[in-house]
Amino acid sequence: MDCGQYSVWYEQAKKSMDVEKITKHYLKNHEVVEDYLTYIQNEENAKNGLIHQLLDVGFDNTDIEDIMFRYGGAIQNIYLELGLKIGARLGAEYMVRNRCK
Repeated sequence: MDCGQYSVWYEQAKKSMDVEKITKHYLKNHEVVEDYLTYIQNEENAKNGLIHQLLDVGFDNTDIEDIMFRYGGAIQNIYLELGLKIGARLGAEYMVRNRCK
């Protein structure tokens, strides 16, 4: 993934980030997991759609498994990096707000 593609992922993550939900989640010690099943279903739907597209163009199961493994690893790295950056920013904002009170 090149820098141009990464900026698209980053902008999309920033637009869909719900800071209130994230803060609520961490302030309640991870007890609040709203819409968890929705996230799982969305991921499953996306994965199944991709698998069916690959089957339709003639890939076999071994090829699909390899493609999905590489793709999953790349996406995991992207979201981990974004999550760390967002977490650091939220932590810094939280510290600044509490320091000024």
